[in-house]
Amino acid sequence: SNIEQVVNQCQKEHSGGRLQLRDILSVPMQRILKYHLLLDKLVQETNPSHEDFRGLERAKEAMVDVAQYSNEVKRDSEHLVVIQKVKESILDLNLPSGNNLEQYGRLLLDGELNIKAHKDQ
Repeated sequence: SNIEQVVNQCQKEHSGGRLQLRDILSVPMQRILKYHLLLDKLVQETNPSHEDFRGLERAKEAMVDVAQYSNEVKRDSEHLVVIQKVKESILDLNLPSGNNLEQYGRLLLDGELNIKAHKDQ
């Protein structure tokens, strides 16, 4: 796509192709996820009667929400990778029409599964 071409071109120009966009964005994202800690400290050190106190509290709450949302999106993304690996590992996977593994929720256990056949089979 055109966007993909532009992103690839920017990556090449920025670092000679050594860094990808996700490498460049990870540091600011890590910082954003810690802003609520800084704001919490500011709230603790600010007098409740100060005019900025309520604004600091709201900012802290907003950054907690951002961190929780970001973590949930990351978990969902990791979950989709696991589901894809499960799909690829099951030979002749036959789900009811219109269904897919993603509809069944999150993976609860991971490990080997041993199956024994009954003697009468």
